[in-house]
Amino acid sequence: MGNDSYSNNTSSFQEDPFFTFSTVFKIILCVIGLLGNGLVMYVIMRYPKLHNAPNLYILNLSLAQFLYYVREVIQVAFMVIGPWTFGVAMCKVYRFVWAVSILAGSAFLAILSVERHQAVVNPVRSWLDHMAQERRVAFRNACIVWGIVAFLCVPHLVFASVTNVGAMIDCYYVAVGSMDAHTFNTIRIFYSVGLGFVVPLIIMVPHYVLLIVKLREVRAGNRDGGSNALGRVSRLVVVLVTVFVVFNLPGHVVNILTSVFGSVNLSTSTQWFTYALQDVSPCLNPVLCAVVPENFRSAVFKTLCTWPFRPKNHPRSSVAVTTPVDCEPRAPPSVSHETTL
Repeated sequence: MGNDSYSNNTSSFQEDPFFTFSTVFKIILCVIGLLGNGLVMYVIMRYPKLHNAPNLYILNLSLAQFLYYVREVIQVAFMVIGPWTFGVAMCKVYRFVWAVSILAGSAFLAILSVERHQAVVNPVRSWLDHMAQERRVAFRNACIVWGIVAFLCVPHLVFASVTNVGAMIDCYYVAVGSMDAHTFNTIRIFYSVGLGFVVPLIIMVPHYVLLIVKLREVRAGNRDGGSNALGRVSRLVVVLVTVFVVFNLPGHVVNILTSVFGSVNLSTSTQWFTYALQDVSPCLNPVLCAVVPENFRSAVFKTLCTWPFRPKNHPRSSVAVTTPVDCEPRAPPSVSHETTL
């Protein structure tokens, strides 16, 4: 899944020249990640026009990544304090939230790939008639995903404990029975990488290959706004998945090589960079949501216009999402086939 290199190497890492930079870097990521993903969730929940299947999946994706950075806050505190001082119960919750956030994020990216493929291959003719049913299905699917993810992450609750890692009291995983630590960690890493990266990737790749092929066919034979709307949201999801692969693959490769061979011949800066990429990935998704789709940029702008720090001489506005020109009230636009991020 993600990396835990900082937590199980903190004693040596505090003496490393990267320690101060890494701590500040993580604090910045926590601030951006919590505010960014929180804003995505708030905007989607606030505007009813955004309550459709892809946006509800993106809402849950942002929730998973919000939890990831909540866990990062605890990790930063642990890095600064040194030994784990939060107790065994908090250790288990810490590891469980970490695993759930990463696995849920991967799962919702995979679901988005399936949903986008179905939206292009089998478009709903009467969007207004099926919108309520679409939302119910998305809500049901999201609940099922969270339940399955929580079940798959139970081992993190069971095996996480406060233990001595080198000369440091740490929150880590303890092997059970007669199994040696190396074998246990190898199984744990393959289990995590398989569920959190390989399986979602196996789902995403064929769906997006078929999606791109179908979109080209749709655009060749249909120049209307509906095909453009499908293209916008599909493009967003493709970008999210690309970021997921590029930013997570190096860290997973390092984790697997370390588990198999015991160590990898990488410099401290290179190894730090591969793990830092994994921390950046959940932070980029809300930025991409704000940059790629015009409708979401408009929603964010209207939301900021209602906050105390809105631009001067701009009145508060609670109208529907419109083009982000100013904060003046406008008439709501007509409902299109796809009002998505």
